[in-house]
Amino acid sequence: MLRVRTIYAHAAAAAAAYYSRYLTEAPGEILGKWGGAQASELGLAGDVASDDLLALLEGRDPTSGTRLGRPLVDRELANGRIVKAVAGFDATFSAPKSLSVLWALTRDDRLLEAHDVAVNTALAHVERYGSTTRIRVSGGRRLHPESQGLTIATFRQTTSRADDPQIHTHCVISAKVQTDDGRWLALDARYLKKHQRILGGLYQSILRNELTNWFGIAWADIENGQAEMAAMPDDLLSAFSKRSDQIDDALAAKIDDFAARQGREPNQWELAALKREAAVDTRAQKSGNGVADLATRWEQEAAEVGWTAHDLVDALTARRVDPAERPPVISMERLVDALSTSGSTWNRAQLVGALTDVGRPDPSLSGEKWATQIETWADAVAS
Repeated sequence: MLRVRTIYAHAAAAAAAYYSRYLTEAPGEILGKWGGAQASELGLAGDVASDDLLALLEGRDPTSGTRLGRPLVDRELANGRIVKAVAGFDATFSAPKSLSVLWALTRDDRLLEAHDVAVNTALAHVERYGSTTRIRVSGGRRLHPESQGLTIATFRQTTSRADDPQIHTHCVISAKVQTDDGRWLALDARYLKKHQRILGGLYQSILRNELTNWFGIAWADIENGQAEMAAMPDDLLSAFSKRSDQIDDALAAKIDDFAARQGREPNQWELAALKREAAVDTRAQKSGNGVADLATRWEQEAAEVGWTAHDLVDALTARRVDPAERPPVISMERLVDALSTSGSTWNRAQLVGALTDVGRPDPSLSGEKWATQIETWADAVAS
């Protein structure tokens, strides 16, 4: 799953502190890492320092302090409306709950590495297809020149606000991009924001293939781009989904209130807005407990529903995919069926989304090679 949130320039200091300090303070979590093709050009590599992230979100070169293009300041329109300056975007990739549960009970860091591979590969897709900018030319037309890439600070986390295991990565993407002629302009984030569902599905698909390639993990049916491990017990998933339960309870109350006021059920866009409201309303501060503090609690909660790490690994091993097994060929009929949900005409991004929805993992391919295969298929269908 992927959710994208806008980071505004007026809150740059608070955002920099949140990502580079608050998120990394809990024992067991790691420092943020720099990525993206533009990062190295700004002298950014390795661990994320708070001052460097703040400079970037303020629209300054972290090394020299010079301004990158126009200043990031709010603007007031003639009608009095305030247009907030955008400093960047938080693209948060969340792993399937079954992966988080398996990691919590086994503490096998190879599972975290598989998540990292999927996140970085999905970000490479975003950088390739979504790192353009927009400029106005005569006649009111707009051009969309390519940039030299993105500047991204990634912060991997392993727990939820309810202290359940939840592997996810906040990817802080700077709103400043540099064109080939050296100008610093604003990132056109429409690809990132419009295709959240598709990009989240791409991450999930890469992750499934990486885990099948490494461990022979079998997967249940793919629904809305997501799937859980086929052998993962439902009661175990439920035991570690307290945050989801909080949001679901709040959402149910909001839907009831909406129906009472409007005399109808919310449509898909209204429901999405209510879900966001429910998430915000139930959003609490993290407890500050580290993984070492929570490991015993997680083992006890699993034992309460009759599971140990050993039993879970045995269950997954019993459903292990044969390394020689090949997934079903993706037929054009299945692909068209998947595409038809988005209309009668399709773009390349929608092709990628459909391919990740219908494509079952190939145990012979790593996650990165699977991503290359998806891109190759998308090019072939689009041509």
